[in-house]
Amino acid sequence: MGLVKDHSGQVATGFMMSTAATLRSQRMGAEGDPSLALKKSINLGMEPNRAGQHVNYLEIYEPDVLADEMQPVLRYAASLFAPKQHSQ
Repeated sequence: MGLVKDHSGQVATGFMMSTAATLRSQRMGAEGDPSLALKKSINLGMEPNRAGQHVNYLEIYEPDVLADEMQPVLRYAASLFAPKQHSQ
């Protein structure tokens, strides 16, 4: 994980989830709560490196993408990739 993060901002980098949160939330740190499990995994994957850069993409398993209860978490994840608005 560290090697990928170290190269963020220099080359295209990303992570793939190890499983679908809807199927194995316990493996993602929140047994019985798939939405929280996915959000925790997204937050971990999006932690910036020492230069303040984060990965370019996160691959999320299809069952999580299709699940209605995951849509707020997916919108949250998308917001992390949106360009930051600077106030003037």
